[in-house]
Amino acid sequence: MLLQSSLVICRHNTKTACSSAKQKLNSSRLVLDPTWLRSLPNTLTVASSSIHCAHAVRNPGVILDSELSTKSHISKTASACFLDQRRLRQLRDVVTDEVIKQLVTSLVLSRLDYCNSVLFGLPASTLAPLQRVQNVADRLVLRLDHRAHVKPALQRLPL
Repeated sequence: MLLQSSLVICRHNTKTACSSAKQKLNSSRLVLDPTWLRSLPNTLTVASSSIHCAHAVRNPGVILDSELSTKSHISKTASACFLDQRRLRQLRDVVTDEVIKQLVTSLVLSRLDYCNSVLFGLPASTLAPLQRVQNVADRLVLRLDHRAHVKPALQRLPL
């Protein structure tokens, strides 16, 4: 009960602060400290609003899970990029190399670059799926076999 009353006070203070700044509060979304999430039920009713606890939330483009890690963000980004690359592979024989480069840059690499500052300092093992996305993009642009090593081909490219 103490937790629920604290949430009511917190929600009221947040709503007041948002309205004074002429911003609208989305009361269906509430981000909580991960230590609180373990003690909460799946659904919580606060001031006649029903709040469902989620394992991950999206904050403009970045997915954070309940432990505030970026593993779910990396996984979703990599899977979306691989899907785009599969579709682009089907177009590879129909369009020119320049068009493939532009499509890979706009569809795949731009998605990798978006909000990549949150990935700074993460270990290479965590970033490995994103590195695989880049390798597949390189193979797609350079028209390499899916088993070919990318590094020698990239070293042969003119600067």
